[in-house]
Amino acid sequence: MGRIKNTETFALRLCHCCGFDLGMAEPTQVNWPDEESRSIMCGLLNILDGDDWSGRLPSLCSPLSFFYGLRILLGAIGGRNGEKVRVSLSARLGFKIEAEPNLDFEYQSTKARFNLLTAGLWLVSDWPLRFVEVFHEAGFTRSRFSDNLHSHPYWLYVQVALNLDTRPYLPSDPEIAAAANFLVASKIAVTTESLGGLMGIKSDLARRAVVNWKANRSRSDNTQSDG
Repeated sequence: MGRIKNTETFALRLCHCCGFDLGMAEPTQVNWPDEESRSIMCGLLNILDGDDWSGRLPSLCSPLSFFYGLRILLGAIGGRNGEKVRVSLSARLGFKIEAEPNLDFEYQSTKARFNLLTAGLWLVSDWPLRFVEVFHEAGFTRSRFSDNLHSHPYWLYVQVALNLDTRPYLPSDPEIAAAANFLVASKIAVTTESLGGLMGIKSDLARRAVVNWKANRSRSDNTQSDG
């Protein structure tokens, strides 16, 4: 405790279990899905050798934002809800993407991490078009993505919120009141059908909106009469 520990540079090449020199491992030839994702991967690896962050990916302002969002994206692909996403990506990229759903990215096998990272970089290399297409095809919704969406980097958050949110639109009381007042001014009865048609909402939501509008209107009338 309190001692300075110096780790020799070459030690990073050694397996922490058996001491094998990883630089002597037989390389695996990789068929990249496209040149853009390959270029991004090489750029990320070059950062480890001291290169500067290029920041050339769209909508990304900092490396911290990128890597934080990328880890979340890879977690969604490799997680328990990502099976259909993995199938869709495997069909597009030409190699099978497998992962242990209960393990975070850094605890996956080397091959699983590499394939997940390749798939993630392929998605962000044409962001957000590929992301939206793949996740829509897999039926992957906002609720399956994360429980803490608002804490995610903006570049990822905004695409999930805009494209994967399947929750029905719930109009606010002022919106309902404005629509109902328009119908009244147009001499149209405020009903489930008329309000729902005007606001473009389903009948169950329109029925609830009519009930709420009538209740709010009644309270307003009572307040005025008391005054």
